[in-house]
Amino acid sequence: MAVAAASSSTGVPTGKVIKEISALLPASVKKWFATFIASKRKLSVSEKTGSTFLPKRPEALVYCISIAVLAFSFSYVKVDTLAEIFVVLPTIFATSILVGFVKTFVLIVYARSRGVWIEHILWYFGLAIFLVTTFVFRLPFSTPSRIVFYAPKLTKRLGAVLSSAAILISLAFAGFFYVLIISGFTTIGSTGLAMCIIGAFFDTWPIAPLKGKTILDHSKILWVTLFITALVLYGLWLFLR
Repeated sequence: MAVAAASSSTGVPTGKVIKEISALLPASVKKWFATFIASKRKLSVSEKTGSTFLPKRPEALVYCISIAVLAFSFSYVKVDTLAEIFVVLPTIFATSILVGFVKTFVLIVYARSRGVWIEHILWYFGLAIFLVTTFVFRLPFSTPSRIVFYAPKLTKRLGAVLSSAAILISLAFAGFFYVLIISGFTTIGSTGLAMCIIGAFFDTWPIAPLKGKTILDHSKILWVTLFITALVLYGLWLFLR
């Protein structure tokens, strides 16, 4: 098979790496990922026209919902009692705006400027997983919203560029928030770091509709590089949190 034959620059078969990573996953996790595949058909948009910069009214609503969910979830896991949420909520809400809005807005503007229609939509399955992991494990995982392309006008290369850029922007923001932590701004720094590391790691999984699948289809070496980078940073974050 082509995947099995592909090799990285170090001579390691990337197909073998992917299989070994998959083998490490518990059966319950694999079943969970299979649900993603079944839900990918729900993520589609039709071609529209509109401003490159101004979001449409439904998109603005999705931004508000997504930011509110991020703010509440990370506030909830940050405190010991519900009464303390209102103490940290303003700071975490500001962090959610930076993480949840800026990256998405930049990607949408770039894609639309290239003639590809792209929208920010609410992802109900991802939202459900995000809330469950928040309340059950106190570790928010997944994403409540996604950006979806009008596929007929999206080239494979541009899709990979946008998907890679989303992950790299998250990792760059993670570096920024780490600097805030060591500078003494622990609340906003630790929250922003968590949002970015979790988001980047989640997006690298090579299962549609996650960005990792688009990257893997374009370049296995690029996907392996981004996945291992995100995995290592995620592991370090779990160890140090």
